[in-house]
Amino acid sequence: MINKTVENPKISHHLTENIMPKITKTEPIVPSASKPFVPWLTTAATCIVVLIMLGFASNINAEKPTTDQQLPSTEKGEIHRIENYPQWHLPKEAKMRLGKGWMRNIQFSPDGTQLAVGSSMGIWIYDVETGNEISLLPNMRGVVAYSPDGRFIASGGEDPISSLGDTSLEKGVVLWNIAKRSEVPANETLPAASILRFSNDSKTLIFLNKSRDTIYRVSVETGETTTTKMEERIGHIHLENYALTENKIAIGSDEGKIQIWDTNTGNQLSTLRKFGKEFRMRDHYIEYYDTTNRALVLKFSPDGTRLATGNLDTTVQLWDTTTTEESILLQKPIEGNIWSVTNEDGKEVIKNPLKNERNGRPIVLAFSPDGTQLACGSEDSTIKLWDAHTGELIATFTGHHSFVDTLAFSPDGNTLASGGSDGTIQFWDLKNRKPIQNQIAGHPWMTTAAMSNDGSKLVSVSGDGIISVWNLKNFQKTTSVTKATLEERLLWGTWRNLVLSPDGTMLANWGFQSSPFKPNYKVDVLRLTDVNTGQEIKSFAGGYGEVFSPDGITLA
Repeated sequence: MINKTVENPKISHHLTENIMPKITKTEPIVPSASKPFVPWLTTAATCIVVLIMLGFASNINAEKPTTDQQLPSTEKGEIHRIENYPQWHLPKEAKMRLGKGWMRNIQFSPDGTQLAVGSSMGIWIYDVETGNEISLLPNMRGVVAYSPDGRFIASGGEDPISSLGDTSLEKGVVLWNIAKRSEVPANETLPAASILRFSNDSKTLIFLNKSRDTIYRVSVETGETTTTKMEERIGHIHLENYALTENKIAIGSDEGKIQIWDTNTGNQLSTLRKFGKEFRMRDHYIEYYDTTNRALVLKFSPDGTRLATGNLDTTVQLWDTTTTEESILLQKPIEGNIWSVTNEDGKEVIKNPLKNERNGRPIVLAFSPDGTQLACGSEDSTIKLWDAHTGELIATFTGHHSFVDTLAFSPDGNTLASGGSDGTIQFWDLKNRKPIQNQIAGHPWMTTAAMSNDGSKLVSVSGDGIISVWNLKNFQKTTSVTKATLEERLLWGTWRNLVLSPDGTMLANWGFQSSPFKPNYKVDVLRLTDVNTGQEIKSFAGGYGEVFSPDGITLA
């Protein structure tokens, strides 16, 4: 228990030199009757007073993450656009919406003018050129896919209780006719999908159900549904990862196996990898432990002849699906993804992979429409772009503050959109290999929120430690990137507590001493952060806290 932690706090000199965000203001975006694709559905959710659907935004002028030995308490940045979110489809009791839901995936419309964002709230449709919201489909959750002809859009649904679906709260696949602005009724109730796509001729929606045992095919015109049972598989199928073509599905198991299956028959076609090799992995709690390499993400090339896999050991591979052989190793494994100090010839040698290497664990893969380039988003906040034929690294893009977990190429292949767990979507000019200025914000995974004592401000914190302070009187917002954000890459695979004080003025979070030049290196620390500035107030070695006392003086 830590008592009276914030009485007369002293802020170190280097913290006061941080540049604080500048605030600007924009006019609210009002839906127009002339704008296309405005749905008529309303949500069934309800909320009390201010909001129920929190998905708070950060819209920061991105900079390359720090490579200094000591992580700063805040990263320099400037908020260049304040979002006044559209108030479409609000529950009756709600007065405003301050967020747009946690982002699941993104996809360009076939003509490249719009971007669909699948979120926990629904599907948001954005104008690519301006970044403005066009419409919201509130009844469609989970991953999103456009039909190639642009006439339909589908959502994969979700089950908040079970990773295998089939519970009372499961929300199934929804198929939407864009021109008619109506849902396409299926001839049976559709389950949630683990992965989905349209056929190349846009006539059929194809998906693997959440239970992972059946392939569904739904006619977009009639709603007629046919199913194919998958051959039984050994292992923990809820830990599998997938890639899908019109007639094949690639399955990566938790044991490291990679297989190709026929979606028309449900039978296995080939095995690319029989088992994952054992390797030693660094962990924050245990120095090293033995584990099995496995595919974290898989993606077919547009013609289905190659399969890209991103693996636990940080490697990225390209496989020839016609010969079942690995064709190219795009990214080699690196030793250690966390700070380490080793003793070599009687001297301590400091290793910082974030400074010398940018090979994070892959989270998402995407092929360009012509199959010549492969993009990879990683937990180190970077996007890498390779030549898919030669394996040459073309470019590395930096700008997100946290994991990059969704990617989409524009139909012409000239633009790459990336979505991060920091809640932002950024666009990249692939010809000139530079960022495009317009961004979309408002889609992080919010973990906690608190109201100020006077009710004038609402404070929210995303899972990666980004703090947003919302002024409910003038609707301005400030956003701070904290040490918790910068440490996210050093604490891969661990869960951390983020706790706000009752009055929303302080954030307490567990981290660890990340500088080898300071005492108690690698020891757990409890950090107290000023939510209005993002600056660290104080830290306690070995500390841990889960709840503030009502008066905010004691943390236990």
